Amino acid sequence: MTALAIVLSLPQRFRPEKWNGKTMRVQLDFSEPQALQYLVTVSEKGCSLESGVSDSADCVVRCSGENYAKMEMGELNPQWALMSGKVKVSNVAMMLEFTKQFRRIKPGSMPDSPTLSRPKISGPLEGIKVLDLSRLLPGPLASLWLAELGAEIIKIEDPDSPDPIREFVPLVKGVSVFHTALNRHKKSLALNLRTDQGKKAFLKLVAKADMVLEGFRPGVMAKIGLDAETCRKANPGLIFVSISGYGQTGPLAHLAGHDLNYLAMSGLLSLIGEGQMPSFQTADVAGGSYAALSSILAALLQKHRQGKGAFLDISMTEAAMPLGLLANEHRKALPDATFELSGSMPNYRLYSTKDGRFIALAALEPKFWELFCRHAGKEHLLNMYLFSEEKRHESIAELERFFLEKTMKEWMDWTAGQDFCLTPVLNQMEVRQHPHFKARNSFNEAGYQRNPFGFTVQENQGWPAPSLGEDSEAILIEFGFSKSEISSLLTI
Repeated sequence: MTALAIVLSLPQRFRPEKWNGKTMRVQLDFSEPQALQYLVTVSEKGCSLESGVSDSADCVVRCSGENYAKMEMGELNPQWALMSGKVKVSNVAMMLEFTKQFRRIKPGSMPDSPTLSRPKISGPLEGIKVLDLSRLLPGPLASLWLAELGAEIIKIEDPDSPDPIREFVPLVKGVSVFHTALNRHKKSLALNLRTDQGKKAFLKLVAKADMVLEGFRPGVMAKIGLDAETCRKANPGLIFVSISGYGQTGPLAHLAGHDLNYLAMSGLLSLIGEGQMPSFQTADVAGGSYAALSSILAALLQKHRQGKGAFLDISMTEAAMPLGLLANEHRKALPDATFELSGSMPNYRLYSTKDGRFIALAALEPKFWELFCRHAGKEHLLNMYLFSEEKRHESIAELERFFLEKTMKEWMDWTAGQDFCLTPVLNQMEVRQHPHFKARNSFNEAGYQRNPFGFTVQENQGWPAPSLGEDSEAILIEFGFSKSEISSLLTI
């Protein structure tokens, strides 16, 4: 029986009659083999579990999951384990009092509810099973969207080398905010795919899955013996999705890279000004997550209509290139001219305000430009489209002085009721507080953006990002593994 199953059984084994009237918060920190961290709280409300590390714990217990399980099953003497250093307890007296409040587990027994029960998320992809091997941002964001559309996402990680984003700062209660944001509504399975047993188990999962999503360098899946060809032999209808920086073929295929490299190689970086760089991940999201999602939905439709699986080779560099389509066509037609949507025109440009903020003027069409000029008392600029390049520079300078006369808020008050494409440049917190997005319920109570696809996750659906391996036993049961297989797999 695993440490995870034992921890999850604590609420069922709690004996209220043994509670001493004191609230106790015990942090269980098991470094091996599944890196489990749970805060167990005992109070007048009973026993509750909270995944992750908490700074409010009264007592911290650190040991391997294996030794914890042995102590609970009576196979390891707690006093000897403490003296030998196999277990470390910050408050021994409290821990002794804490353990008295739970029924013991008899060897060979199983608690009534050893695994977590996850609710279904209603949506158009309900019933679709996805084995998600992806890490960091591009793949996990795509699978998050699939989860919010109703798909069952099984996040599979090596227990010895999990998704590194789990450790990225900033941390809240010991858990990365990036991991928390990207891996909501997913199930977690800890499985070592580099062992023969792990590979065999993975192919058994593949046989009942609809999709495999991976984001390793090209060749990695083949090296461990689980490439698309092998997986599709186990399931001919499988959709196998590979997201990589430069694609699965070509001279750059095996090179390492990140968002900045893909933007540089796609030509997009040259469009934002020499030496400038964005502070958000354009190629990862537009070239990775969105491109993968679009391809996946098309592949699912093909499978529904024709019964065919698919291998999807997603190059983040190539998929990001269409973001610069208009600029590229402009350059081909007018190689010596400046692209008008790059800020060279006075009517399509960012302007600084009196308080050091910025506003975006995008009065591109003549009707919007005319409305703006008349409202601003700048009728002499109405024929700006006939201006020479020198005259455009003069017009830009005049508008720069004009917009420095008021603060950003004053300009927004000035433009109220007008419709000539003038908007504030909001920061991230201002976006969440803006009346428009509040009216549309664009963000939930936790501050996460609701999926942008028109399908809404109900408030009583979904769950937080799971701990590593939190759903392992439940997933293996769901896919028809025997008790002996489950016991063996959870210890590899």
